[in-house]
Amino acid sequence: MHTLIHSSRKYVLDPYVISPLDSLLQHTKPHLTPLKPYAAPLEPYVSSTIEFAQTRIIPGASNVLSLAAAQYETHIASRLRWLFIEQYWNGVVQPNYFKKLHPKLELYSRPLRVYYTHTIIPGAQKALIYTHEAYTRVRPSTIYHFRVARRNARSVYATTKPRVIGAYEAVESLVLKGYAHVHPYLVAVVDMWKAQALFVAQRAQDARQKFVDPHVQLIWDKVVERSGSPTAAPVPTSVTDEPLSVRTSSATRLYTRPTQPEPESQKI
Repeated sequence: MHTLIHSSRKYVLDPYVISPLDSLLQHTKPHLTPLKPYAAPLEPYVSSTIEFAQTRIIPGASNVLSLAAAQYETHIASRLRWLFIEQYWNGVVQPNYFKKLHPKLELYSRPLRVYYTHTIIPGAQKALIYTHEAYTRVRPSTIYHFRVARRNARSVYATTKPRVIGAYEAVESLVLKGYAHVHPYLVAVVDMWKAQALFVAQRAQDARQKFVDPHVQLIWDKVVERSGSPTAAPVPTSVTDEPLSVRTSSATRLYTRPTQPEPESQKI
């Protein structure tokens, strides 16, 4: 009984209960110190509660736990041990394993174990020896070349840094001058392409209104006539005409030919 309680304290209470509670107390103690004056009126109630628990609850709980542990060790543990270990494990599992499963596992695993023992382990040992010897031979020269390369890199960096900075500043000034020189031409080209695109869109819209819209209107009138509607609704179009014509006014001014003046005979 004493051994059970000691083992439960060693393997359960100390690592999983007492240690977390102690760490939690140490962590929260600095934060609870400013609240100590407010908790002073509650100390009599807390102390009386702790005293009641220590004198009334803990002894009874300890007696109950001791009695339960004694009853478990006397009546239940021996029967469970007899049932699961002696009857089931020793009487069923182990005989069937060594009779049926173990010979097959031994048959299939023996070549692998032999190959591992006679091939893999010696090869790994030889590779480890060769690797250590190569590392021992190469290490001094590697360290020497690494130090030389680091010194050369520092000297090259210190030598080329002013030249690189000067070249960058020169190239940057040239690029800025070239961009300032080319920028007006780029703007003119973009504006020209924009005007051409708007001109083509206006021509396409005019062609649609001239060649496509009359046929669509005719088909729509026939549909309205067959549906029996008393008034014919206009054809629904998804393309508006006025915004495009307004936007393309400047483009059409660039590309439209000047109109011929009407003869005096036609004006009359």
